Amino acid sequence: MTVLVSQVNRLRRAPLSRPIAGVGCASTGDTSAALSAYCAAAGIPAIVFLPANRISLEQLIQPIANGATVLSLDTDFDGCMRLIREVTAELPIYLANSLNSLRLEGQKT
Repeated sequence: MTVLVSQVNRLRRAPLSRPIAGVGCASTGDTSAALSAYCAAAGIPAIVFLPANRISLEQLIQPIANGATVLSLDTDFDGCMRLIREVTAELPIYLANSLNSLRLEGQKT
């Protein structure tokens, strides 16, 4: 996740790049914890879509404690993923899930 957030931080400062208002993900816990922590350190807003009543309290607390905007949705992970993909297609929010090549390359390191 640090590779992805570092790249987003660079893109946000690039003068000719598309504006990026924040970074978003669908998660059941680990992705949202990592994304929110690295975004907080970089000063980048994080948006997290979590399936309601399907994660532990500890998994919910981590992104909230790191200042992420957390949406608890009445769906499963796949439903959250569909919604975050729609949001990132329409708004200047950068997708942080494993569909993103930066996330995949970062996981290899």
